[in-house]
Amino acid sequence: MVLTLNHLDRELQEAKASEARYAKMAKSLGFLCGLFIVLLLM
Repeated sequence: MVLTLNHLDRELQEAKASEARYAKMAKSLGFLCGLFIVLLLM
């Protein structure tokens, strides 16, 4: 039982780290795409 809880806790920590990394990447990608479109329209 303890082993299962430790495993699930580790999986949760890894999922939170991945979510934070991909959220930052998606925000940056959105900003860069918007900037690219603005430059194209100039």
